[in-house]
Order: sequence, then structure tokens, then C-alpha cells
Amino acid sequence: MDSVLVRDAGNGQFGTLQWFRVDDAGLAAGPVRNDSVDALREELRGDEARVLWLVRGESVVLRRVSFTPAERRHLARLLPFQLEQDLAADVESVHVATATPGEHAVTVACVDHAALSSELDTLESAGVTVHHAMHEAQLLRGSEQLWSCLLDEHERVHVRYSEQLALTTDAAMMAEVLSRLFAEATEYPERITLYADSDEGLRWLEEQLRECAPAERQLPGLERVRGTYRDAVDLSGPCLDLRQGSLALPVPYARIWRRWRGAAMAVAAALLVYLSGSGLQLWVNEQRRAEVEQQIVNEYREVMPQGMLVNAASQLRNRLATLSGNGAGSGILTLLSRVTPALEASADVRVQRVEFNARSNQLQLTLEAPSNADILALTEQVQQQGVQARPGNMSAVGDRQRAVLRIGGDS
Repeated sequence: MDSVLVRDAGNGQFGTLQWFRVDDAGLAAGPVRNDSVDALREELRGDEARVLWLVRGESVVLRRVSFTPAERRHLARLLPFQLEQDLAADVESVHVATATPGEHAVTVACVDHAALSSELDTLESAGVTVHHAMHEAQLLRGSEQLWSCLLDEHERVHVRYSEQLALTTDAAMMAEVLSRLFAEATEYPERITLYADSDEGLRWLEEQLRECAPAERQLPGLERVRGTYRDAVDLSGPCLDLRQGSLALPVPYARIWRRWRGAAMAVAAALLVYLSGSGLQLWVNEQRRAEVEQQIVNEYREVMPQGMLVNAASQLRNRLATLSGNGAGSGILTLLSRVTPALEASADVRVQRVEFNARSNQLQLTLEAPSNADILALTEQVQQQGVQARPGNMSAVGDRQRAVLRIGGDS
């Protein structure tokens, strides 16, 4: 079955649409057309081709996320929290879609839920059924060994650097993006295919690659193709469909209802009998559950009044685990228990500020003492407790000395 790839041709204004057809082999098979959504609807009338909406690459974040066997069963609930630090928006406003999980990792796409929902609603309210929604750069040819790099007519650069990972950036950011990709690549590409609609564009892409490639590695083989986005598309590889969960393609409910109407009526009758006998108990249990959840929320607000509430119980457990550590020298409470005896024995040393970095498991104490010797003596006492410690940023403050003592972590 043919596919029709549709994207916004107005560089973010969602006015004129651009579309072209792709055959069963996944390659472009028709000319590019720029026209209105009404023209697209008329072209598709009576056509069985599936419609793929190409989501602007800048609005989609693609990540490869690792997980343990124990986490595999709960990926759908865990992924938003694991990606929270990489997102500029609140977790609740982000739509998360996943590819088929591998043994230890899964490809995840994040996009603003309201924006994508609005785009799909606009198309479908105009009579265009969108079967799939995909990151536009993820449809380029590419793998870990064979990268694709396309400069389009809007001075945007699309890069596919893995079977499932791709990105889109402004041409002004190209050098920075390429440098990061080369630095983070697990496998160095054997060949990079460059696409641009002019010789000047191809030369510019090649110059960017030569400037950003690691000096110690030979530049991969380059293939130059003068063409547009249409010429770089290949649907034969794996692509992550963003139409999942609440944004999944609506199911034809009428047809399903006719097939299952008898069974549904029997189930409804049985459910009515069950609810009439146990409704009161369910209501009581619900009231108790609501009270417990409210108590948990109240505790969360008291402990973290400035925090963003998503799942109070889970966030409190994570916070407690961060502070408590694993009993092997990690966590702020563990580090403080090792440092406190040394501080009590150093009466002339005063603590001005305490900071803790949970990610690096490092405790930082800003200290003041009569002399640097007192700070060094405290450092030795802390080290005798079996904890790494290193003073730094020593400076004079009046007749006293100030320093930052880094404890634990990489110090």
C-alpha cells in the first residue's frame, strides 16, 4: 500500500502543506505538491493510501533509554520520570511514545502533547485521516554505520545517525550538533550521505563535517546527492510512530460494537448485579484511599513546598532514597554521619554553608577557621573516617580563612 507523506511547508505556520507519495518499497514515487489541506483531502478521496504526518524535528526529543529487567514491566510509568531532567516542559504536558523495547534499552520520543494533538485535530477536522505521525528526520536513510545529513530549503539540517535516532536543528547550530554527535557516537560511521538542493549547500555541509570530525579519526566516506527531502526518504527502516496512547488513531467503534454487542450486554448485566451488592463497600474504600492520598500529598508539600507534584508517594520515596543513600558511603545522611565527629572535634572551624549534589554524591561544606592549618587538620580527620575529602578555594576573609571542603563523590 502506498503512503502519502505530509508536512507543513510554511516553516512552522501550518498554512500550506507539502506532500508526496512513497511506494511499497519505502521510496518516493511521485512529485512533491504544495497546496492547501482541502486539496490534499480531494486527492485522497477514495484512496486507500495511508497518511503519515511529519512532525517538525525541532519539537521532538528522541532518546535511547536503558532499563533493568525489573523495570521492564513498568516502562510506561517510569520513562516520563527518567526523562524529566531532559525536558524543558512539565512531564504532564509531554506526550511520550516508545518503540519496541530491546533487551536492555528502548527508543523514546517526547513531544508537546497539546501541539501535536492540535495538528492532528486540524488535519482530521478537515477530513484527512492521519494514520501515523513521525519525526521528519527519522525517515531519512540511516544507521549507526551510514549517516544521512540533509540541508532543506528553510536552512534547517536533518541528521539521521542511527536506525532509530535522528534530530533536526537550525543551520547555525550545525557545528555544535555535529561535534556532539561525533563525541557521543558508540560506532564511528563508515559513510555519510549529504543531501542539498544546490552545489553550494553540499559544499557547506562538507565543510561543516570536516571542521567537526575528530582530528584523530579519518573523515568517513562522503556521498553527495543533489536533491531535496523527498530524495532522502526511506520508509523501509524502523520508525517510531508518535500516534500512541491518548493520541492513537481512533478505532472504528461502530464496527466493533456490532461484533461484540451481545457479549457487552451480558457483561453489563453482570456488572450491574455486582455493583448493586458491593457499591457501598467500594464507596467506603474509595473514601479511605482518598484520605490516605491526601495525607501523602500534605507530607510532600511540607517536605518539598517548591516541588512539582506528579506522584507524591513515588517522589517522596525517591527523595528519601537520595538522602539516605545505599549504605555504602552514599547519600547526604551517610556522609554527614561520617563528618559530624570531625566537626565536633574542631571547635574553631565554623560551617557557613552546606550543599549536596545527589548525582555525583558529593557534599560541599563552606568553612571558616582561624588558619588554613585548622582546615587541613579537619580534612585529615574526615579522611580518617574512610571518606574522601579535599579542600579548595582557600581565601582570606578578614583575620580568618575560608575554604570549600568537598567530601565524597569524585573528590
